[in-house]
Amino acid sequence: MKRNVVALVTLLMLAPNAFAQAYTNSSIADIFAERDQERGVASTNERKEQLLEMTQRAARQCHNNLAKGQEAENIGNMIIFTRQKLDAAQVPITHYELLDVVYSALGDGKTDWNCASILAMYLTLRVPGEGESGLTHIGAYKTIQASRDNGILGPT
Repeated sequence: MKRNVVALVTLLMLAPNAFAQAYTNSSIADIFAERDQERGVASTNERKEQLLEMTQRAARQCHNNLAKGQEAENIGNMIIFTRQKLDAAQVPITHYELLDVVYSALGDGKTDWNCASILAMYLTLRVPGEGESGLTHIGAYKTIQASRDNGILGPT
């Protein structure tokens, strides 16, 4: 499992370069709202505001793997990459739910969080292994919160 987490962290850190485009916090939030709506989730103004708030916090506090000024793009790419991996494993998830996992882990206000590790841990916990079942969204969410509280996850 440790090798899987390390490999996923590496992929998530490299993924932004593979999907590189110029986006703002607002455009990332809009894209996430549109893509989630395609999955049957209503795109209300309240939801769009929440997506924007979560994107802004993540862009401010997550370690940026791209050039300065591309923080929103960085978090957007990591969320999209993780969602694609979960889709491939047939684990349904919205961009909102993934962003909420990251947003909630960042509650301490500290910066330079390794958000790739947060998402890699979430992905590892959710995707079933051989003879195993993956955790539910809430189970993985609570495990990440406990890992943060116990110092396993944190700023780099």
